[in-house]
Amino acid sequence: MTKIQIVTIATEAGTHFPGQSRAGEAIYEAGIETKLLKSGHEVVATSTLLGRATAVASAAKWQPSPKLDGVRNEQKTLLVLNDVYDELVDCLDTDDGRFILFLGGDCTILQPVLSAAHTILHGKKQPIHDVGLIYMDGDVDLSVPAEAAASIDATGVLDAMTMSHLMRRPGCLSSFSTARCSSRPDGSALVTPQNAVFFAFDPLQPSASHWVYLAENGCKVLSRPTVRADAVAAAKSALSWLESRFDFIVLHFDVDVIDSGEFPLANYPHYAGLAAGEAFAALEVFLGSPKVRAMTITEVNPNNDPERTMVTQVVDAVVQGLKGRK
Repeated sequence: MTKIQIVTIATEAGTHFPGQSRAGEAIYEAGIETKLLKSGHEVVATSTLLGRATAVASAAKWQPSPKLDGVRNEQKTLLVLNDVYDELVDCLDTDDGRFILFLGGDCTILQPVLSAAHTILHGKKQPIHDVGLIYMDGDVDLSVPAEAAASIDATGVLDAMTMSHLMRRPGCLSSFSTARCSSRPDGSALVTPQNAVFFAFDPLQPSASHWVYLAENGCKVLSRPTVRADAVAAAKSALSWLESRFDFIVLHFDVDVIDSGEFPLANYPHYAGLAAGEAFAALEVFLGSPKVRAMTITEVNPNNDPERTMVTQVVDAVVQGLKGRK
């Protein structure tokens, strides 16, 4: 039996379109808690964040915003993420070895999730000083404002800059990279080339400058063609690399890693992704590891799935993966 905590973070402040703030509700409607209990797990706590301050709850809702110096909605997104960090530090508990499931929301939630994890783990009597990351996403999310400002086609949304802020890529927003929601307790970057794997992204998506950054910094990457060739083997390879280094690993799962032609659940379409079965096979490998202690599910837009058939498939894949932890 695995103890599980479910935390809903209903923010869409950093993304393209409205809808993701309802993802947690849709995942509950698809039976996540009931199915986990029926599988023999114990759901020890559930929390819904962003309810403590009216201004923060309002800022978490998507609204049109201009692209200013290559960025949209900077201040409201930062307000939301700092509040999420504060709430997570208050509500998370890792002492009993529980698995923590975070229901987004857009990709920016990963920043306070990692920051809060470091804060909590660093304060233990036997502290864990680093956290591994599996970044399972259709994108590498290494955009920076100058790139977005230079291109009329670039969105300027902050979830496309998530890894830039986590890794402090040159040119990222200092307001984000140094904020409490995006830093270790000592003020350093949350993600480095030594503690993260970029998994299953479309290799044609990153710009040349993104590929240069990945290569020059020695980042561990397994792009979509490698994963499609053998999803289970690729997942085992990524997991083995992290397990040899870390006892606490976070799995970031953005549903846009799945091809939108087959599975159009993601907030923003990607037509060069994994097959759903491939993605779910990789999830089963990752979630079966006792060192994978937390998971974020992001970019689910229930507006794209009125019958909840795709959301249900995601829920079932997560439940199936966690069965291996008994």
